[in-house]
Amino acid sequence: MLKRFLPLVLLVACTGVRDALREDEQQDIAAAVGATSTKAGARGALSVDRVYSRDDYGYAIVSYRNTSDQTFRERVTVRCDALDGARQKLGTNTRSFFADDHGPIKPGFEGTLEIPVRLNGATLDRVECWTEAAN
Repeated sequence: MLKRFLPLVLLVACTGVRDALREDEQQDIAAAVGATSTKAGARGALSVDRVYSRDDYGYAIVSYRNTSDQTFRERVTVRCDALDGARQKLGTNTRSFFADDHGPIKPGFEGTLEIPVRLNGATLDRVECWTEAAN
């Protein structure tokens, strides 16, 4: 079965200040950012609600809302890249809303995911996230 991926043309970037938070067990890079991108042709709204790092991982708490008139019958995947201060990619990871878990992802669907990205000893400065849908 051929799966058709529809990029949702959503890119959300979250940048935070990296002051002297290094010694904290849980560092807030950007709390309650609420940045949302809804570029032309977008089939949903994606917001990065919070970004933090703990141990050797960066975490993005992201919210997705299906603002289109389309129902996704397989999944909606959110992918996040963790970047350092020079905007070099430290790592990437994905999490998905699966229709098997939530039922068809209909217009108006809302959900939140926590996406961990391994930092490999580097300092997290920015997270960029976007969505993809398989119909």
